[in-house]
Amino acid sequence: MTAATRPIALIYDRLTRPGPSLLIERLSDCEQYAAEADWEHKGIWIEHGPHAHSATDRPQLDALVHLVRAFSHARPVICLVSSWARLGDEASRAQLQLRVREAGGWCATVGGASDRDKGVAGHAVRHPIAGCQRLRATAPAAPPCLLEEI
Repeated sequence: MTAATRPIALIYDRLTRPGPSLLIERLSDCEQYAAEADWEHKGIWIEHGPHAHSATDRPQLDALVHLVRAFSHARPVICLVSSWARLGDEASRAQLQLRVREAGGWCATVGGASDRDKGVAGHAVRHPIAGCQRLRATAPAAPPCLLEEI
């Protein structure tokens, strides 16, 4: 993989409960996953307050989608979340994922799930091995996630 084809990871989350400790852990998981996949991490977008609970009013996601559109002409772009729940409930999640795909990217989770094959985004990149687990300092070593060009 060359720098010109290296996927870009844009990390997204919502702060829906007081206290940042779980948020910090989720963001760390995403950063580690992107590093293991050899994706270029370009930033973190976090919804706060009422926006974190809204199904439609997501200014941070709007900003992320704007960057997906800007970067996707040259390189694959992934909206990376720790789990699908970070986007919202099933109905709102599907709408938000569609926005990312229409901008030219796709969404993925640190658990290996991806909506890349649902269309719109068409870069020839395979998602990291499904089910690859992130490494925790207290966990035994796991196989690294790989990203391969097709």
